[in-house]
Amino acid sequence: MLEARNISYSYDDDSQALKNVSLKINDGEMAAILGKNGAGKSTLFLHFNGIHEPDDGEILIDGEKLKYNKKALIKCRQKVGIVFQNPDNQIFAPSVEEDVAFGPLNLKLPMDEVQNRVEEALKKVGMEGFEKKAPHHLSGGQKKRVAIAGILAMRPEIMILDEPTAGLDPQGAIKIMNLLSELNMVANTPLRLHGTHTKGSTHCSTGSIAHLLASPPTFSADIDDACRFSTLPSP
Repeated sequence: MLEARNISYSYDDDSQALKNVSLKINDGEMAAILGKNGAGKSTLFLHFNGIHEPDDGEILIDGEKLKYNKKALIKCRQKVGIVFQNPDNQIFAPSVEEDVAFGPLNLKLPMDEVQNRVEEALKKVGMEGFEKKAPHHLSGGQKKRVAIAGILAMRPEIMILDEPTAGLDPQGAIKIMNLLSELNMVANTPLRLHGTHTKGSTHCSTGSIAHLLASPPTFSADIDDACRFSTLPSP
């Protein structure tokens, strides 16, 4: 279970990004957060693995309050994986296989286990055969798949995707959403939450939807009904 309780957050310039946001997502659920650009979706997501610490409120993962010491954050980030909106911010190794291997290597896993995870993750996202390719030679959709593979190789319990179809043409967007749907149906493949600014990008297989409003972003939602919007008016 992933939960935010009454979290508020402001950036260093005092602009308030989130105000009293509460959200609970149950185990095994595939959910979407909707909101226009600037509504606070990315800011919210970065709270779920401790990149941001709320000014007020708390984040809970499987019922445990998230702490912000080094040991707790390492544990959190092994459990919660985030795929950023722009894959170029996430892919930096000189080859696809090296990039996907980066996370498992940081876990100090044996090399045969790292190789198994890389092969398994690339196969899941349909990128086997691209192991030696340089990421900058890939299309936008292929880069998205490699970024997803990099998170899958870590085998997190929770996966968060920030606007997974951003920057893709309609065909590429459909392929990515179909991939996410397929991953969600595979046993032991985590998939919980993705954010987007358009209803169409939620795809028909998204189980639940909440709507994040801006000025400043505020909502409270238990995501438990298929395609149910839960909103509070902006203050």
